[in-house]
Amino acid sequence: MSSTLLTLDLETEAIGGEGPGKQNPSRWPPRPVGMAYKWLGTAPRYLRWGHPSGNNCGGPDKAKRIVAQAIQDGVPLLFHNSKFDTAVMMEHWGMAFPDPLKVHDTMFQIFLYDPYASSFSLKPSAERILGMAPEEQEELRDWILAHIPCKPTEWGAHIADAPGALVSPYARGDVRRTEKLFRFLRKRVPLEAYQREQKLMPIIQRAEKLGIALDTEHFQEDIVMYEETLVRTEDWLRRTLKADHIDFNKGDQVADALERAGKVGRWVLTPTGRRSTSKENLEAAIKSPLVLKYLRYRNALAHCMSMFFRPWAKLEHGGRLFPEWNQVRQAKTDRDPKGTRTGRLSSNNPNFQNPPNEYTIEVPKGYPTLPIMRKYLVPDKGYVWCKRDYSQQELRILAHFSEGRLFDRYQENPKIDAHAETGELIKEHAHKELPRKYIKITGFSVIYGSGLRGLAQQLDVQMGEAETVRSAYFKALPEVPSLMRTCMNCGRSGEGITTWGGRHYIAEVAPDGRRFDYKLLNYLIQGSAADCTKEALIRWDSVNKHANFLVTVHDENNIQAPRERWKKDMRLLREAMESIEFDVKMLSDGFVGDSWAKLEATE
Repeated sequence: MSSTLLTLDLETEAIGGEGPGKQNPSRWPPRPVGMAYKWLGTAPRYLRWGHPSGNNCGGPDKAKRIVAQAIQDGVPLLFHNSKFDTAVMMEHWGMAFPDPLKVHDTMFQIFLYDPYASSFSLKPSAERILGMAPEEQEELRDWILAHIPCKPTEWGAHIADAPGALVSPYARGDVRRTEKLFRFLRKRVPLEAYQREQKLMPIIQRAEKLGIALDTEHFQEDIVMYEETLVRTEDWLRRTLKADHIDFNKGDQVADALERAGKVGRWVLTPTGRRSTSKENLEAAIKSPLVLKYLRYRNALAHCMSMFFRPWAKLEHGGRLFPEWNQVRQAKTDRDPKGTRTGRLSSNNPNFQNPPNEYTIEVPKGYPTLPIMRKYLVPDKGYVWCKRDYSQQELRILAHFSEGRLFDRYQENPKIDAHAETGELIKEHAHKELPRKYIKITGFSVIYGSGLRGLAQQLDVQMGEAETVRSAYFKALPEVPSLMRTCMNCGRSGEGITTWGGRHYIAEVAPDGRRFDYKLLNYLIQGSAADCTKEALIRWDSVNKHANFLVTVHDENNIQAPRERWKKDMRLLREAMESIEFDVKMLSDGFVGDSWAKLEATE
């Protein structure tokens, strides 16, 4: 028996609707019913004790001993989705988390190997990368669908209910696939980036288990009030438009009602000559300021109710919300995103990436202001909420890689306002004076890969004016278009780009042959920002003893710290975030308060 690697895969009771971010975290993680394991160089085995029949051991004791001895001996453990399996072991077997660098995960490897993959699940990935067809699953799937009432797409949730002898080939096949993927990919993915994900995983896992406190008293009061307000707003619109049965979520119905009521001017047409009922174009066609005000208010409130209030109400358990964090992309399609291609952390169930914190929408007279969802998220008793935002994270990273005029300004003074400095450079080199808003939007449109048409829409100007603005920006910072060309050339040559944290991206190519070389600048900047934020969390966690990580959103990290020592914990977070080794000094701003929304600057 080799003791160099132990590959593991737990089969559990149905996950169903449970888990971090689901309805009942007290039942998460689910109870294990069997464990497949494989020592390097030996045949896989499946220990099963919780199936309705075909078990080969009386309980999990043997499985527990195998894992405990491996951890004690320092044997590396290998999983596909280690966060799930280790959570099961810690919860149900009382095991302590081993050295993160001893916990390997093929899901991390697959993402680092191909961030554009159509799937990061084990069997599709093994078939795509290794040519290993998922033959063992057919008999098991057919049995479950024949004996257990469930949707064809949900048969996998009922593996625990199938005979153990039937599950065994399936489970053994999974550890065989996992080991083969690991051995194939370990020399093909960047070690530094892979180890960063290993170190980050237990931090994310602890945050999922802790969850975030919800101000349930005000939340429950407000959801009732805002549901009533939504009905009231839609009733006003129906009366005004004389459309009793309109569905405001269907653009064509809204457009028809507006036309019949004489509330529109000229429609924006699609390339085929049809009226465009997209949100922006529909609003642009409305000629009644009052109707437009009510419709905008209704749409913002409806979005907030459907995306935040109602899901949070369903997901709340014991006065807490338990998000599921994604370190790497795991989605099958762009329509069902789970994780990001850039490597930024994201959350599901609930989504904490964009809860409304401010609005620019005018509120109709006599109606409540739109809900600030962050105000309902609060620290635990005895703690305060602490947040640090990176100061111009992406612009600093852009300057780091482009090494031009903006880089020089940052070297002279790391505390500069990049947009103001760019404005000065535009006046000096392009002889134009642009509004700060134009400069900010143009800079981020370049980073995010927007074309000229997209920039015009964001600036709300004609294409010609957008071209003038972008030309002035490029004259002021010629290093930016130079970096764009370099990234595109690296895409066309097949060389690709490498982020600050060592992750590699080649140009994405669509099935029809279309190339997306222009996206590589975005992956370089946003990907490096993701590396930066993750590395900062790891460094903070290595020195933290008292605070708890709560949530991260792009360039901000949020923790809760004991009230009596929050200044010390805020200092540790600042030092970690500002220690990241770019050629432009990374700086951050600190805030503290009694909710995620009610924060005051600390420095």
